[in-house]
Amino acid sequence: MPPANPLTLLLANEQPEEIKLITVTMRRYYPGCRVEAVYSGEEALEWAVKQDWHVILVDEQLPRQSEQDMLPELRRRSPNAAIIVLAEHDDVSAAVQGMRAGADFFLFKKSSVYLSELPMVTKEVLEKRELRARLALAQDRYHRLIEILTDVAYELDAEGRFTSVSPGIVPLLGYTPQELTGAHYSKLLPPDDPQQAARRFDERRTAERATRQVELHLLPKGGIAATAITVQINAIGLYNQQQFLGTVGVLRPSPARPSEHSLGQTASPDRLSSVSAVSPGAPPLRAPDTSPLLHEAPPLPKAERRHSPRLALRIEARLSLNGSACV
Repeated sequence: MPPANPLTLLLANEQPEEIKLITVTMRRYYPGCRVEAVYSGEEALEWAVKQDWHVILVDEQLPRQSEQDMLPELRRRSPNAAIIVLAEHDDVSAAVQGMRAGADFFLFKKSSVYLSELPMVTKEVLEKRELRARLALAQDRYHRLIEILTDVAYELDAEGRFTSVSPGIVPLLGYTPQELTGAHYSKLLPPDDPQQAARRFDERRTAERATRQVELHLLPKGGIAATAITVQINAIGLYNQQQFLGTVGVLRPSPARPSEHSLGQTASPDRLSSVSAVSPGAPPLRAPDTSPLLHEAPPLPKAERRHSPRLALRIEARLSLNGSACV
């Protein structure tokens, strides 16, 4: 679609009749189009920096050096403009060279439909440049986002080589993103790791079958299998229709797990004595009794013993066998 603001066009052509025809054609398709005409390559370079042009039309026969010499400088001075060369000859090799030098399109002006094609070609080139600008902006935002992530975002190509790694890889494994870019992902896996772990890192599945919160062991820089670091991985395959393009994933350090020793720890007599030393006024503490008889039949209060003498005698007899005294 045409630009929201009136189109600005820099027309570099030495033929007054061609300038007139191009101006009328472009203003018919782009109402309010502003056309600035110059008559040499030097003038084109001079005017290129005077405004942020939407389009620059350059005639191939300008009285200057070849367009390959002018186009790189024109592109440098007006990086956002769509540059279209109006060619005298339908030469594919010249068009390829010109586009490598900075042009967006070569239009053969000797064609019988040249003037009707010009507005359509201009529209197409403007739309492509807008898409590229949006893509560049999205990529810039993406890179800025992953730079501040504490997790590690990575991308692999179809062969399993890193195409990008976020800076979070430095504190996690000691590698810089530059050191891993181009390297195969197997560089991070211990040699004895099962094949299943490799498939998780180089995930090719999508949707609900993709890898989510799976633990893997990765080797730090210069490390050996004994120093492997446990991480959680989320990964998914990338596809263009049916073609596999690669894998994107996120790594994060695995949450610390409490050890069995800490889970099963009980108060030892040494610890209890140290607690008593801190609070000298408190009654003395004893290590908890572990006799199963105590848990099965705790001693009764004296008042209840008088009402149940036979039960009390039996409990006391059992306690005396275990070397415990009733309170």
